[in-house]
Amino acid sequence: MIAELVLRIVGYPPRLPGSQYSSPLLHQDAVLGWAPSTGDHRVVWPGVNEKGVEVTYDSLGARISRNSDCQGPNLLIFGDSVIHGYGLPNDKTIPWKLQELLSEKCVLNFGVDGYGHYQAYLRYKLVTSQFHLPPSIVIFRVGRVLIERDTLPTSHVAQVSQFQPSADLFAPRISVENETLREHPAQWQYLHLPFRRLSAFVALLEELYLRVTGYQRIEYSEKATSLLLEQVRSYAKQRGDKLFFLRLYRTEQTVPLDRQKSNIIDCTSHDLYSSKFTLTGDSHPNERGTDVIAHCVAHALDSL
Repeated sequence: MIAELVLRIVGYPPRLPGSQYSSPLLHQDAVLGWAPSTGDHRVVWPGVNEKGVEVTYDSLGARISRNSDCQGPNLLIFGDSVIHGYGLPNDKTIPWKLQELLSEKCVLNFGVDGYGHYQAYLRYKLVTSQFHLPPSIVIFRVGRVLIERDTLPTSHVAQVSQFQPSADLFAPRISVENETLREHPAQWQYLHLPFRRLSAFVALLEELYLRVTGYQRIEYSEKATSLLLEQVRSYAKQRGDKLFFLRLYRTEQTVPLDRQKSNIIDCTSHDLYSSKFTLTGDSHPNERGTDVIAHCVAHALDSL
């Protein structure tokens, strides 16, 4: 009883029976933590879109961004729920609208709800190598909340798990040791600890220890993300990709990016947290917000 009380105080709600989604949108992945499930889904986002919307993933695991095939060069977009299109149908997302503006390119939406920079980076490497994608234009979203998810995702994963309680989700994370980036894969929690509940408890203890010892300082998180984004740049250069980092919100102007080394698409001049650009009862972009972002990105690409 005492243990359960402590867990709830630190933000771990009891596991809910059944799923708040009307279909299994995500599945457990030993590398990424969780990944989209290929196919058509009717998804309800509680409190945002109660009627449900269509969410479709193609054979690459990308959310569809057009109604037909295209022949142009690829434009790959990686990021979190903002890129994926939280609460929106397929044809209202940022990548779909960007595809309409850049018809000569093939826009691929690799955004996933709940991802941080590290998961997005791992997905970038995974899909480009697994599907042998040629050198492409790559847009990689950066954000303040994604920094928090990079270094200490346990509490965040507990929140994501509420939407997919049929699977115990874990996420990979990064840390900094002696000015060096260290990667902590998700699979250790599956393979080394076969008892999922025990694994979740060990992860919780680790997070509490890190918080108590002060490792989760803002400076520490930013250092880890800065080193990670350098790896993103290196991988893009290795592949021959044209990489752009995307900043959307004014708070993201402080995300640690080397301006001399980075191509930055900056859409922070728009007040995207304004109610006219956000979903009712939520801070994610609505249709008007995704339209503003898509035009900002398209204009930036045309100018560079």
